[in-house]
Amino acid sequence: MQRKNVFFTLLIFFLAAGSIHAQKAPREVGLQFNGLDFGGYNSFSAFFKKQKSEQVYKRIRFFVGEIDFQVFNETATFGLNGGIAIGREKRKQLDDKLMFYQGPEFSGGLGFRSFSEDDFSANFSARFGWVVGLQHSFNDKWAVNMEAIPGLGAILLVSDDVDTQFSITGRVSNSVNLGIVRKF
Repeated sequence: MQRKNVFFTLLIFFLAAGSIHAQKAPREVGLQFNGLDFGGYNSFSAFFKKQKSEQVYKRIRFFVGEIDFQVFNETATFGLNGGIAIGREKRKQLDDKLMFYQGPEFSGGLGFRSFSEDDFSANFSARFGWVVGLQHSFNDKWAVNMEAIPGLGAILLVSDDVDTQFSITGRVSNSVNLGIVRKF
């Protein structure tokens, strides 16, 4: 009789376990735009955020700016800047739809420009910034956000024309990123 009870208990447990799913951590993806200059000097980024604990998210951001290709008098120029940023954001709910978030972000970038076969320059950058933002949720799937990332950075410039240059910059700008967020 005991064997039957153990067998049925195990059978019920395994059948129930098949329907129990671990909850996935909330995630967000989106696009952010820095300015709306139709002259071609906009930068944009794509991001992925995943909740790590209560009101704490890990963020990864890929950014691209100044993609440029021109042909003038049989001379072609090409330029590209891009990079990746990784950070952590802590969130605070301000009301039902509005959230404030802030946290550190580390980024690295690479840019290059080619003016001709003999004229080439590249820059390597590293930066530490502090993300400060607001996110407004329309519903449980869609939101918009606005954020600024003041910080400190270092740039190494290598060029065929000039000696290698190194600079360290501190930047607090009035630049604000506007983004569209898809939550799942």
